[in-house]
Amino acid sequence: MTADHASVLALFCGLPASGKTTLVQRIRTVLESREARGVPWDPCVICYDELVSTDAQAEMAQSKGLTKESRQHLLEASDYYIGWLCGECCEPSPMCSDPLMEMFGRLKAARRGQKPDGKPLIMVDDNLYYRSMRAAWFKLARKYSLGFCQVFLLCSAEQAIQRNATRLLPVPELTIKTMVQKFELPRDEPWEQYFVAVDGGPGSMEKVMALLETASKQPWSPVDIVDSITDPTPPSQIHIWDLELRAIVSKLIRQAQEEKSTKSKLQTWCLVVQKARQNVLAYLKTLDFCNEKKEVDLERLMQEHLDCSTSGAS
Repeated sequence: MTADHASVLALFCGLPASGKTTLVQRIRTVLESREARGVPWDPCVICYDELVSTDAQAEMAQSKGLTKESRQHLLEASDYYIGWLCGECCEPSPMCSDPLMEMFGRLKAARRGQKPDGKPLIMVDDNLYYRSMRAAWFKLARKYSLGFCQVFLLCSAEQAIQRNATRLLPVPELTIKTMVQKFELPRDEPWEQYFVAVDGGPGSMEKVMALLETASKQPWSPVDIVDSITDPTPPSQIHIWDLELRAIVSKLIRQAQEEKSTKSKLQTWCLVVQKARQNVLAYLKTLDFCNEKKEVDLERLMQEHLDCSTSGAS
């Protein structure tokens, strides 16, 4: 690999049964074959469904908290795993939770023979329907100075439901329909600039390989770490506030629907309240947890940001 190519973290996102795993395995097989040309990638796969069984996912689906916790374990285990792949001394502390330790161990055990001249191509195979989920992986790419890109598997709800029905352990049909409604597309943000949407058919491999090579030439630099005197908010608290803010957003949108707003006005309002939620959440992350976060009026903060948005637009 030439000096101007970096390791890459690539996200393969889409509905259940959209073809993510099939495409990832095709890429892995090609790259591991002696006939592979171009950048000598060393493929490594992080697949959520392989690390968390369908039965366990179904059980966790009864509680959003358990699903969130499981995904956090995966991110933390992947953090250690990527560091290990990049040659850093990254091993979880014996005090880490059992699920994290188990995931890290399974990721290492699944590692195949390393190419002496290759650099890791880390392919994450998961639904990742929220941008916040994908942003968490981007932070890992930035932390380890990796290239970063996203591959979206195009698939209609009907196709996904039909394919899912043929699986040995299908996910609930309602899960797919809900995911379709909640799926968030990339926006015009710097970290989301490298992405491609493919259907898994002819030509998909070529598009993905071209994207990977482009991303490898644009590795991200870690953000400078500055000493801070503030006590950052625990991730669990941020998650709680995010859920509460989402509930407020739902209420505001529901109120607009009850007022029988036009479709265009409703769409505009949805964008405004979602932007306000993001701004409030960003503001909360800047506060000193010990001194400023004991009492937070989320509805008041939302209203203040909405007032600023509407006044700025008038």
